[in-house]
Amino acid sequence: MFKRGCGISGILVLILVFSLGLNLDIKKSVMNLVFAQTDFAEEKKPDLSQSPAENPKYQLIENLKKGNDNSAVRLAEEYLALNPDDVDILCLLAEAYIRKNNLPAAEEASKKAVAVKPNSSFANTVLANIYVLKANADSAEIPEALKKIDKALKLNPKDISLLISKAELYLATGEAEKANSLLIEAGKMNIDSSQQQMLTKLKQMVNKTDLEEDDTEDQ
Repeated sequence: MFKRGCGISGILVLILVFSLGLNLDIKKSVMNLVFAQTDFAEEKKPDLSQSPAENPKYQLIENLKKGNDNSAVRLAEEYLALNPDDVDILCLLAEAYIRKNNLPAAEEASKKAVAVKPNSSFANTVLANIYVLKANADSAEIPEALKKIDKALKLNPKDISLLISKAELYLATGEAEKANSLLIEAGKMNIDSSQQQMLTKLKQMVNKTDLEEDDTEDQ
């Protein structure tokens, strides 16, 4: 997995410096994904018999928006007790656990969602983001995180946050060329200011790796 030995320690130091920012960016991307769900996986059209205040999915989202993570968990678990295979509620529960820094519980919820609907872009993206968070804490999780990202990208190849996360993981293993290719691909898409900032940081890391390798070759 670690194809390049040169410059790895320097890369890991840089990753540690801004890993908190990356983790927050991942959590933000999950929240953006949640809030963008207008057509839910199990509910193509809104249930017109319910007002938004009565719809459990909207209730969950509102609690997450307000930072009421404990209430979100309670609401999700109450709903899942009656509807255990609701993909959207499982993903929202996973998001609530991510916000509570309970990755094992978040992983369990998102894996249940993927098991119910293997081709759900929503569920696979949430699961991939959880594995990226795990990989940032433990490099042994990187190979599995890359697998989860690849599956999610097959379902949604234009997910910029996942492309950036994949590039970051490649940098962590010293595969700067692969990382750079992904950054170029992501840079061609419509990106927001925070994503542009992350792209810039990662490109700087790629350049640092190339310089370190050139210095090693010259010695």
